[in-house]
Amino acid sequence: MRFSARMAFALMLVFMGFGSASAQSSNYPASDDRYASSFHLGLAVGAGLANVNNYDVGPNAQLELTFPVRQAIDIGFMLQYQEYSLYYQNLSPYAAFNETYSGVTIRNRSDYAFFTPEINVPLGGLRFPRMITLYVDGGVGYNVSGSETVHKWNNSNNYPLYTIPNYDSTISTTKNITKMIYKYGFGLTENAYVYRRHIYLTFTEDVSFTAGSLSTTTNQNTPNRTSDFPNSLSPVYFSFKVGFTFCKRNGSHNYYRFSHTNDR
Repeated sequence: MRFSARMAFALMLVFMGFGSASAQSSNYPASDDRYASSFHLGLAVGAGLANVNNYDVGPNAQLELTFPVRQAIDIGFMLQYQEYSLYYQNLSPYAAFNETYSGVTIRNRSDYAFFTPEINVPLGGLRFPRMITLYVDGGVGYNVSGSETVHKWNNSNNYPLYTIPNYDSTISTTKNITKMIYKYGFGLTENAYVYRRHIYLTFTEDVSFTAGSLSTTTNQNTPNRTSDFPNSLSPVYFSFKVGFTFCKRNGSHNYYRFSHTNDR
C-alpha cells in the first residue's frame, strides 16, 4: 500500500478543522478550582509516513499521562511505538548509452519504542475543557524489531578504463539498524466530549524529527560502501492518531459543560 504525503496532509487539515469547530467559549474564570484536573490518561493509535524515501504507511501508537503544573501548562510523558518504512534508491546512468550501470537500493523497516517527556499548552484560552492543545516532546527510542536489505550493482567495468569487474549483490544489513535513537517534535491534539465529561475522543497530528540516522549502513566508514549510498536515513515523520483520553477532575463535575454561556 502506498500513501502520498499530500493525502496525509489533507487528512490532518480536515481533523484540525474539526477540532477547531469543536472549541467553544467559556465565561468561567480560569483560576476557579472547579475547572482543574488531577491528570489526563490517553491512548491513541494511528499511522504515519516519512517526508522522503517513504515506502509504506507505518503504524504507531502512544500511551500518554500528563499532570497540570500551572493554569496553562501540563507536563507528563508518552510511551510510543513507531514504525519507519523507508526505501532509498540511487541510480547512476551510463552517459554513453543513457542506461543505468550502477546504483544502490536500501529497504529499511525499523520499529522503535520511545519514552518522551512532553509539555502541553492549551490554545484558545485557559478555559476547561481544553479542546485544543499544542504539545512539544522529545526523548529516546530503542529498536525492538526490523529488517534492512541492501542491493548494489555496477555493470560499467569502470568505463572507459574497464578496470573494475561487474558485480550485483543483495545482502542483509539488519544488524546495522541503529539500536538507540533520539527524536523530538511537536503536535496538536483536538478533544471531543464523549462520556460523562470524563472521557474524550482525541485526534492528534504529530511531526517528529530524528537526531541521527536510522542505520549505520550510511556511515562513511561502512565496509564496501559506494558513492551511491546516502549520507543518512533521518526522515521527518508525519503521523495521525485517533484515541481516547480519560480526565480525572477536581471538584464538582456538574460544572464541566461544552457551553457555559448561560451559567453563572
